[in-house]
Amino acid sequence: MDDQRRMIFEAELADHIRKRDDENKIIVALSTLLGKEAPDGGAQVSEPSTMPTAVPGADPVTLVRPGEFFRMSSTKAAKAILERAGYRNAIKTELLLAAIQKGGLSIKGGGPQLYKNLWRDDDFQNLGKSIGWGLSTWYGGKVKKSVDEAPKSKRRKHTGPKRQTKPKTTEAATNEPAKAKSDEP
Repeated sequence: MDDQRRMIFEAELADHIRKRDDENKIIVALSTLLGKEAPDGGAQVSEPSTMPTAVPGADPVTLVRPGEFFRMSSTKAAKAILERAGYRNAIKTELLLAAIQKGGLSIKGGGPQLYKNLWRDDDFQNLGKSIGWGLSTWYGGKVKKSVDEAPKSKRRKHTGPKRQTKPKTTEAATNEPAKAKSDEP
């Protein structure tokens, strides 16, 4: 079996193991609520470290099945792709977008919108334009920018002379004759 097919099968197996583990957690929780013993004595949940991951440097689009991310948020889809890519295997925005779109999720605004979504989410760490995105847990949590480093507003302040205001209109300025007071009763 060639490496690419093996990688696809390993990713598929990891996905099914994750789904099975999620179902087992639900079964144990429901059994506990009902006061019953879980079937199979509460099936063991696999550790994430034992799940197979992709070969480093592999194309992340090959890890995704068509329609897999339908009705999922872009950040959840990106997180799933990064987890499959393996520990500290950063992926560029363009490749993440291609993998997400293959998974059946369309993002209005494309790459720039995905970039904004990932930037705002604490689960992701931007490692630079040439490296891409990684999960913040891989790097000890997201590094927050301080208030001093926050981007400044792009609107420039007015530095020219103050504008002249028009004088308020008065009777003299309107060129209308003022009504004379008459002494007649």
